[in-house]
Amino acid sequence: MNHGTSTFSSQRLALILLVTLIVFISASVALASSSSPMAQPELSSAETIDSVTCSEGIVNGGFEDRTAWKLTATQYTASYVSDPEPVRSGDWSMRTGIVDPADNRYSYSSVIQAVKIPTGTEYINLKFWIYPQTGEDESIPLYLPRNPLGIEEEDAANVSDWQFVFILNAYGQELERLLYRRQDADEWQYHSFDLSHHKNQGTIQIYFDTFNNGVSKITSMHIDDVSMDICDGPPPPELNGTISGTIVLQGRTDHSNAEVCADDGGAPVCTQSDATGAYSMDVTAGSYEVTVTKERYLDAEKLNVPVIAGSTTTLVPVTLLGGDTNDDCDVNILDLALVGGRFSLSCGDSGWDERADINDDCTVNILDLSLVGGNFGKSCPVPWS
Repeated sequence: MNHGTSTFSSQRLALILLVTLIVFISASVALASSSSPMAQPELSSAETIDSVTCSEGIVNGGFEDRTAWKLTATQYTASYVSDPEPVRSGDWSMRTGIVDPADNRYSYSSVIQAVKIPTGTEYINLKFWIYPQTGEDESIPLYLPRNPLGIEEEDAANVSDWQFVFILNAYGQELERLLYRRQDADEWQYHSFDLSHHKNQGTIQIYFDTFNNGVSKITSMHIDDVSMDICDGPPPPELNGTISGTIVLQGRTDHSNAEVCADDGGAPVCTQSDATGAYSMDVTAGSYEVTVTKERYLDAEKLNVPVIAGSTTTLVPVTLLGGDTNDDCDVNILDLALVGGRFSLSCGDSGWDERADINDDCTVNILDLSLVGGNFGKSCPVPWS
């Protein structure tokens, strides 16, 4: 008889029995723990999930009563309006600007609400809907002076109409330009802006305005369903996702104010790029067509962009090609003639035309001419992989 083999087999059998016993005891303990409340371990402080408290910062965001908003007294004051003027929800909206050509005149038309930002605020998100309309030519480049809130009437003829949304501090000084445009959308558009970088201001003012120069056509902007989430922590999860990316404006170092819109077949959601070209906007989950537009540049378009709730869809950077001076979606002999006809002119010169200044450096020179020449024969939309 081989005693060594017998001993080894006995040891292996004992080891197997021991392991089986340990597994049985562990399973019994786990079962008892799951059936007994007293056996549940407490979460450590590091594992405790703190709740985020959010409050609504805007009062009367639907304009259903006459509270909270300040209507600045101007030559054509903003007004609460109802049907037949555009109303998105409820019975009322706010109209800025002029809707009757017979009333055309030089005027600002603004509405403001001051919002207190509590100490400890970490997240601020402003949301609103606008309905922009204009009879002016949208292809004429928008000229916005350094102080858009202070155009004198005698200078108004040199400045085009525009619609804009600013953030002001408690003293009425400009903190940020969220939107400025001249657009005839004839539909409601949703906008969302993260204002968390203003959390230490104490008080900020939401400023909606439409400027009419009193010359030619009229411009207006209706506003409805304004809301502001003010939270003491990161934003709570929602059924929304985010679309983000970067835009390059060919020939420029400042890539701001390109308009990005996401459309799922309903009301489009729009935002604008910052100086670096970056943009981000919150949308409901779904599939979108994303377009990018900028005056004097060929548009870009990307179809079937998926957005998943709680996730960010980051699109590849897209370069808008310069040279479309008349914004007809083609760079052709008309654009070349316009730039060539204003060659060597600078801002303020007789015959100056902003449309010829492709790179927006206040001079029409070889840089602008090369953008038109380099993109000659190209059309919208530009390639966007």
